[in-house]
Amino acid sequence: MDFSKTKEAIETLSDEQKPIALSLLKDIEYWSKQVEELQKCQTYQIDPKNPLRQRKLPAHDLLKEAEQQKINAMRTLTQMFNKDKILSDDSPLAKMLEEYA
Repeated sequence: MDFSKTKEAIETLSDEQKPIALSLLKDIEYWSKQVEELQKCQTYQIDPKNPLRQRKLPAHDLLKEAEQQKINAMRTLTQMFNKDKILSDDSPLAKMLEEYA
């Protein structure tokens, strides 16, 4: 992730919000990588004798949780910037968030 794209937007935040925003950006990057890795894993096991029977594998729940954590971090960061009307559609941060969506 290129944090230089978001530096301009983060500089407009208060001193209390800056560390939170940076932490959220790191969380988004982490959860995005986790989602990519978990998407490579098999999430269901199909019964060879009865193809209609399926069983969720642990990777399914991990993938679901990672996606939810990523979405929550993105939502929180977006709300933080929208509260102060900092985030516009053409801002570097909006483009970066769209890339990870």
